[in-house]
Amino acid sequence: MEELEELKSWLTDSRLVEYYDEMVQQGYESVKDIDGLDENGIEELMQHCGIKKPGHKSRFKSACVARKSTQKNPPVEIESAAKRSSEVTCKFILHRQWSKQNRWGLLNMG
Repeated sequence: MEELEELKSWLTDSRLVEYYDEMVQQGYESVKDIDGLDENGIEELMQHCGIKKPGHKSRFKSACVARKSTQKNPPVEIESAAKRSSEVTCKFILHRQWSKQNRWGLLNMG
């Protein structure tokens, strides 16, 4: 049931929720079913589920690509980033300040 909700949510976010019922009827009951598809599989899915409008096809393909890229490079969670040591944060801030000052020629490098 949770997988069906995830599929519906993904389609809603992609502005393609009108294809939800047909996808489920065709046996696509989870975004994981879609994740494993190659380009030909995506084309077949669109054909079977009635995704015919060029704009909808483009949006669906883009949503699939975006989902796959997110899986390869999952976003960093803010909470886990906040748990990093303050030293790393300080180094980043100092580097950022140095970069700004150096770009404006404010540092005496001599």
